[in-house]
Amino acid sequence: MTMMRTEYWNRSTNTVRGGPTGHGESLTDMESYLLPLDQTRDSSLHGWGVARGLAVSAAPGATSVQVSTGTAVDASGRVIALAEGGLAVVDPDVDPHQPQNVPTVPVGADGLAISTGTATGDRFLTVTWAEVIGENQLVLFHAPWLRLQPTAGFQDSGDQIVLALLTLDAGGADD
Repeated sequence: MTMMRTEYWNRSTNTVRGGPTGHGESLTDMESYLLPLDQTRDSSLHGWGVARGLAVSAAPGATSVQVSTGTAVDASGRVIALAEGGLAVVDPDVDPHQPQNVPTVPVGADGLAISTGTATGDRFLTVTWAEVIGENQLVLFHAPWLRLQPTAGFQDSGDQIVLALLTLDAGGADD
């Protein structure tokens, strides 16, 4: 991976380069330097998984589980933060490669309640790094994607972090 950034220093005059910066320079700085540098650091210094919080609690017979606020790091070094006042994606059917028109829910001080719906059997509750585009199309919001996934065929590759193994009865209630 090549990391590059904009040179703002005018080396011939030993001064900061004058004039306005453009969107292209910001793109170079963010997408080609700061984000890859951050991911490289995080994946090198921290193994992937839950770093803090993201505890899952459920009551027997309940049709939802509670996920506390917290932080995880995926295998690519992306930080996944379920933070109070932030957003999350809980729709299991969204396209993970399409950040537009994705419904989000607010995260409260106690985290987030995840409906188990009509899911049955053994399921992993996972969190995945995601961003969604805001209404004005100029802003990306970090919005972790929480979902229940069947355990059969699940590959624990580090792009989605397993928070809990749930056994759900015919009504989606936690056993």
